[in-house]
Amino acid sequence: MSQSVDKIDHWKRSGGTRELGELLGISADADEHSILRQAWEGTPQNDIRQAAAAMLESPSVGDRKKADHILEALNIREPVQAFETYISAFLTSDKSAPLKNLITKKGPPSAIALFGHQTEEPTIEIQRILTAWNEARAARCLSMTRAVFTVATRFAAEFTRAKNRRRGLDFNDQVLLVRNLLRRSEVSDWIRYKLDGGIEHILLDEAQDTAPAQWDIIDALAEEFVHEERDTPQARTLFAVGDEKQSIYSFQGAEPEQFLTKIKDYTGGDKALSPRMRMSFRSAPEILQFVDQIFIGDGVIQRMFDPEDYPPASDLVGHTAHRVDHGQVDLWPPVEKPETKEEKSPWDTTPVNALTDGDAREQLALKIAEQIDLWIKDKEPVYDRDLKKTRPVHAGDILILVRQRNDFFDAVIRNLKACGVPVAGADKLKLKDSIAVKDLLSLAKFTLLQQDDLSLAELLKSPLFNYSVEDLFEVSSGRKGALWEAVKEKRLDTAETLSTILKFARQYAPYEFFARILDMQGPSATSMRQQIYKRLGLEAKDAIEAFLARALAHQREGSPSM
Repeated sequence: MSQSVDKIDHWKRSGGTRELGELLGISADADEHSILRQAWEGTPQNDIRQAAAAMLESPSVGDRKKADHILEALNIREPVQAFETYISAFLTSDKSAPLKNLITKKGPPSAIALFGHQTEEPTIEIQRILTAWNEARAARCLSMTRAVFTVATRFAAEFTRAKNRRRGLDFNDQVLLVRNLLRRSEVSDWIRYKLDGGIEHILLDEAQDTAPAQWDIIDALAEEFVHEERDTPQARTLFAVGDEKQSIYSFQGAEPEQFLTKIKDYTGGDKALSPRMRMSFRSAPEILQFVDQIFIGDGVIQRMFDPEDYPPASDLVGHTAHRVDHGQVDLWPPVEKPETKEEKSPWDTTPVNALTDGDAREQLALKIAEQIDLWIKDKEPVYDRDLKKTRPVHAGDILILVRQRNDFFDAVIRNLKACGVPVAGADKLKLKDSIAVKDLLSLAKFTLLQQDDLSLAELLKSPLFNYSVEDLFEVSSGRKGALWEAVKEKRLDTAETLSTILKFARQYAPYEFFARILDMQGPSATSMRQQIYKRLGLEAKDAIEAFLARALAHQREGSPSM
């Protein structure tokens, strides 16, 4: 967030949206509606009315439809709406360009003269409406940007005040403070002079993920000695290593273009000072060949970076593998999305965002699980570096990488477990996002306050009691007091179980309490734990175990109470 505040301050110092207005070619006070209103007022309405009347007699259906648009626009009193209706007859659906064919060759000569036949040489009227529309879009872009900038400026000020009240700094604050100390403060020259005496070399790793503010710090430290002439035996050096293709920290402000610019600035274009490290010690030859094909053979790197502005990116050569063992790249065909969604029962208690069996992500997750299961059962050979020989593959040899933890991530773990493949599961859990944990928390809230009707309703609808919507309505409707009183009156079996749970809550610490509840026999003659797994799947196991570990840690560290 601090990076964003710094960018907002920079925008503010440089004149806000003024530069954007100049780039768009419009004045700072340009207004979208005023431009469209003036454009309609400048429309030769008598000429287009006569052309429309002639177009109604055209044998072309397209010509007659355009005439209807024109006549409809002429009958609209509001100028902006009238102009938008008028131009919809001659511009594409996104209004970015004229239609390829305007008036057909068999159309009236007066309409062809006014609007043209094809767009290779658009007429004055078509050019006029397209220019007006583009100016209006530019004005709208400027207005919306100005609104966002106004809100962002206010938010940045409030964010900074909130941090100051708490006397807090985040990581980006520290970077910006160091940068400002070295470049913008009254004592920056003195500080750099003192630092200069103790710095002989600067080594920058993963330089492609260095943010502009961090580059400012490097520049300030290196400014005194990168181009200096010294008589010392060992010259001071700046060494930076990185790969523009592997920049992944854009969320922290990293710009790979900045890395390429710095290469050019520091080396002056001297290739001897910016060597390419072709040898890879990490990947097998087949992997490197695949990467080279994508970035060099298929020219992806040329589409990522303009070779004229960033020549280091275009100076690519193939990789050389240090490893002699072999790898393999398999590209699976994409799984098609289902044409129609599966119908669900109105009373289905499955989470609304849960994947269905026909979902493409669910099918892909199942395919991955089945393939891994097949490898293990067929004893697919893999090379073991420690044993220096091949052996049958086991589950621990396989790593599945996903871009983010979402429904597909959960589906992969669920299908691996369903196929009997050992899986480590999620290495990072958001406990409060787990439905199973939410149900256990509702249980805890009920034990603390029996008058909490919402928590009790959530508990009854959970897998612990499996109430349907009709069951819950039957118990809760028409009651005069708390839901707990209605349950004791209408559902004796549930009331007995809940009474036992309340007794356990008074007797046991949190960990023992939840562990006993999960092992209790539920309404369906199975344990509460099994009822959760049956409803939510075995992937709920990780969340439950993490929740129990948290409860145990809580009672060890402090007062063991709910």
